[in-house]
Amino acid sequence: MVETNQSENNQASVNIVQGVEITYKVDCNKENFWWDFEVPFNMLSQHALEELATGIKTRNTLYSLIHLTVDKMRDSSKVIPTKAFKIVAKKIMDRYPDTFKDTDEDGVVLGDGTHSLFCKLQDRNNYLNRPHKAKRSNENPTTSKKRCVSARAGCSNWAPDVIAQTNEEVLENVRTMPDTDLNYERVLNETFPDIRMYLNAEVPPTISKIKEDWPILFSKKSIAWHFNKLTNSDINLLDQMRDKGQKIIDFIEKKKNLKYSDDEQEEPELKLIRIISLYFKERIEDFLHSAEKLPNDDEREELPVYPFIMKLDSTEENAEPRFYLYVEKNLIHLDGYETFIEAFKIAMAIFFILNLRYVRTLETTLELVQRYFLKIHPDAGSKTKKATASKRKVLNLLSNLKQ
Repeated sequence: MVETNQSENNQASVNIVQGVEITYKVDCNKENFWWDFEVPFNMLSQHALEELATGIKTRNTLYSLIHLTVDKMRDSSKVIPTKAFKIVAKKIMDRYPDTFKDTDEDGVVLGDGTHSLFCKLQDRNNYLNRPHKAKRSNENPTTSKKRCVSARAGCSNWAPDVIAQTNEEVLENVRTMPDTDLNYERVLNETFPDIRMYLNAEVPPTISKIKEDWPILFSKKSIAWHFNKLTNSDINLLDQMRDKGQKIIDFIEKKKNLKYSDDEQEEPELKLIRIISLYFKERIEDFLHSAEKLPNDDEREELPVYPFIMKLDSTEENAEPRFYLYVEKNLIHLDGYETFIEAFKIAMAIFFILNLRYVRTLETTLELVQRYFLKIHPDAGSKTKKATASKRKVLNLLSNLKQ
């Protein structure tokens, strides 16, 4: 038998010639491979195929097709190039244009018409690549317990009782309700148990899935409200960073001879985070990225999965820099934020709302912010990887500030 090795990006194929089994490689990075890829329409029911043909967008049918397609793509290649999702999206759209083609209200095709479907395929693949997708059956019970304790850390209202799940008609109204509606906060309060049950699922939903199922959760007003309800704290306490933070800066600069380039135009809150990170020997660069423009779809693939803020350095004269928040490579608010503190408040709230740990290389700095400004002192658990070490460093600094 003549055999070649199979790489991560290649699919091994087998032919039998005159009783000799020959294994050869197919390069899954080449466009021709994906143009020949067969979308598994045959695995859908006849009823589902009829829905797709008539343009009826039933959620279960759409999800089934996306899941089946991505599963088959992953069987072909462990690492799927971005171009592959574009090609497969076009193949699906060409077969069912009434269902999948992106158009505006006047029927004008947006771009090549595949962007929405392309994103859904890519998001599904990213979701399957997430660390939490490791098999739960083989998971150490102790590890699972620690994860739950970490998710609950600082949350006094993490899993409220769901007396009766909200019916679909009410949920549909909630999904489209603007935050200017007079009943907005009442609806947030009524659906809070449902949202917590949804977010606390053993396999957590992706950001794109949350945006689809519970878009109300991502309005700026809703994020602040949800954080306050969840933690019994107030995210706007971070506004005190401008005044109270000076005490920390004075202490650190006096105690440590830090090499810090002081930018006069930098906001006091950002300067504070930068100095604290230097004190704890952490990297703010992993949490705060600088760029001249927002990344396009291809560049977005290179972004980290964990939450981070992107600072857009404007090249226009006298233009104010803007800040944007990414989570799982998804832009949370398209309009961004005028100031760092506005973006930072949303980021801190997101860590708690979505049960996320702090960015590994800035975790002690963020825990200091949590304890000193938000007054959140968990009885158990932590959003840091090295909980004991981080807590000790934070409490030591807080103790020194009192002296």
